[in-house]
Amino acid sequence: MARAEATYTAEASRNPDQSDFHAESLALTLERDWNELWFLSAHVRGYQDNGQIETSILVSTGPPPLTTTQWGIALRRKGERWSWKLGGAIYQTRFDEIASPIRPFGNLYRDRDWVLLDSTFSLSF
Repeated sequence: MARAEATYTAEASRNPDQSDFHAESLALTLERDWNELWFLSAHVRGYQDNGQIETSILVSTGPPPLTTTQWGIALRRKGERWSWKLGGAIYQTRFDEIASPIRPFGNLYRDRDWVLLDSTFSLSF
């Protein structure tokens, strides 16, 4: 089984001196099952935007343009009334350089690499 997702968001600025905001994302998940009991899936997701609309003030909390990627795998076991899933993913964020000469939020908007591990159990009754 395969699932694909694509999104686009845009926000127009009312001020001609400011740029419009836009963001795009793409995701793909592939899943294979064995006897409808065990399921193995792999997914990839990407996101990018052009940063928050800038203001004319010198110090702004608005983030710079951002690109993120996520890759992951999961194993799921499905019972008659329950399901259990164990998964892991690598998540990376990459920000453009902050244009302001004053960088009070430099640590907030820095590139990061994350590892995500999750386990989920569900019961239907």
